[in-house]
Amino acid sequence: MHIKRARTIKPAQIRHLLRVTEATSWHPERNALILLLGLICGMRISEIGTAWRYSNVGLIFVARLIERAADMPLEAAIKQRVSTPLGISTLRFATERSELCGE
Repeated sequence: MHIKRARTIKPAQIRHLLRVTEATSWHPERNALILLLGLICGMRISEIGTAWRYSNVGLIFVARLIERAADMPLEAAIKQRVSTPLGISTLRFATERSELCGE
């Protein structure tokens, strides 16, 4: 995989992060902070919005944005602003690998 720096940095938008089209790539052996810095600094594997590639990087970044905007942990923010108003009582977050299905 070839990673290049864009000549003109087109900023990734939240919609790109949620659609996993922010043009980064997840590498389990790399530190998430380094991957986020690559996203911010314009290190891309493709033009933003033109290719889909599964990556936790954008989703991690969106989770942190929600926590900062809501001034509370992600799980509490989702419960308060999404699941409770919708009447959803069975939503849960797996925070440990052992909580995932099939583990």
